[in-house]
Amino acid sequence: MKTVIMYGNDGSFINSKLVDNNYQLGQNETFQVPNSDLYNPKFNGTAWVGISRPEFDKLTINQELVSDDPSLKGMVQQLGTAVAQMSIALTNIEQQLKTNGGNANGQA
Repeated sequence: MKTVIMYGNDGSFINSKLVDNNYQLGQNETFQVPNSDLYNPKFNGTAWVGISRPEFDKLTINQELVSDDPSLKGMVQQLGTAVAQMSIALTNIEQQLKTNGGNANGQA
């Protein structure tokens, strides 16, 4: 068994499949497996090309806006906890409204 990699007309990876050893490649197929370190690999007709995740991050993330401040990370965690608590409260209120026929006080 061999692995066939399928790619689009622009060379971008689409999918893979296992085939018999005597399988004949169709259009937009190759036996070459892209390197797992490539971000958004594209087949150029002879090889898979792309950039690594760290290179992609360097090109797309403004490091001046990334904070390593531990107090900021703590605030984000607190906000996440608050959102989770509000979500639970909202679910409870919705359940009460369903149970009480639309009246949150339980009076009909």
